[in-house]
Order: sequence, then structure tokens, then C-alpha cells
Amino acid sequence: MQTVNSILIVDDNNSDVFITSYYLQETGKVEHIWSASDGEEALKHFEEHVAGMVDDLGYFPPTAVILDINMPRMNGFDFVDEIAKLDYIETLPLLIVMLSSSHQDRDIAKAEANPLIADYFFKPFGDEHIERLWALLDIEANGSN
Repeated sequence: MQTVNSILIVDDNNSDVFITSYYLQETGKVEHIWSASDGEEALKHFEEHVAGMVDDLGYFPPTAVILDINMPRMNGFDFVDEIAKLDYIETLPLLIVMLSSSHQDRDIAKAEANPLIADYFFKPFGDEHIERLWALLDIEANGSN
């Protein structure tokens, strides 16, 4: 069975982190799940990894980031802008998807216009998101690849 090395969930709502983690773990296809409560904390994980300050056991940087929009300190769009400035980001197979409760056209359009954002999911995370995520990562949804 093909697996995903790791996924980073960036969301300030603990319930949403729990639900998303649960669905990801239930698939048995994710080796490690990271979480951060906002974009600033998530960016710090990347910066510490680059600086060699994190003993990540090979699970960082993540294969995918599931990112909320509205968070304190640094929102999802600001995180994407900052991560784009990291020199090594272009060399990573990093997939970013937005997971938001926002149905506002301006948020959806902004995400669609950003080449680093692969998709836009509406909360809560569920089975349909797993299927879309696996398709984006080119992982077979059922069975082995």
C-alpha cells in the first residue's frame, strides 16, 4: 500500500484538527501527522527544519499541508505567501489544500488564483476530502498502488 510520509494540519480549532486527523489516520496511509495552531507556528516548523533544529525522524517537511484560512497571528493566505519565500520550497513535493468554513467567493477565488494552493475544501473534513486528497497526491484510494 502506498503511503504519505506526513501531513501538516494548520488550524486553530482543535475540533477540526481532531476530525481531520481522525479521517487521515483511519485510512492507514499517513505515516505521521503534524499540527500547528496558526500559520506562524507552521512556518516556524519549516524554518526550524531548514536550520537543522528539528529532529523530525524524516517526517518533515510534510508531503501535504491542510490549511485553514482564518487563524490568529498569521492566516492561511499569509502562510502561503511566507512559505513561497523559502528558497527550498520549489524543490519540495509539497501539496497545499485550503480547508475552510468560508464559502465567500473572494476566498475561493484567491485560493484558486494562487499556484501553490492545489484545492479548496469546505469544513468539516470527511470522506470526500480523503478521495480528493489522494487524487491530488496520485495515491490509489482503495487498495495498493
